[in-house]
Amino acid sequence: MKFSSRRGRTAVASTVFDNSSQAEDILTLFGVQGPDELALLTATGRHIYKSADGQSWTPAHDFGNDRAVMVSVSPNYLKDKTIYALLIGGTFARLIVR
Repeated sequence: MKFSSRRGRTAVASTVFDNSSQAEDILTLFGVQGPDELALLTATGRHIYKSADGQSWTPAHDFGNDRAVMVSVSPNYLKDKTIYALLIGGTFARLIVR
């Protein structure tokens, strides 16, 4: 994954999955910033990953046997740490991802 550069800044490259892990397609990428906190979150159909710096990513949620088809971050994520997911079959999930 690459974050685009603006106004002559160097692009930032970041690997969410290492080459030895099972490949997953990224559904969405969110960035949430507050005065003292930055959170980057990416979601696949199987997992949610989190980064505080855009360089190192850690698993934050495993959907287990379920699969997400859409994931969205709460407008108040920095306070409530809530993420919403629509799962295959129409189930709606509310997750707390710290």
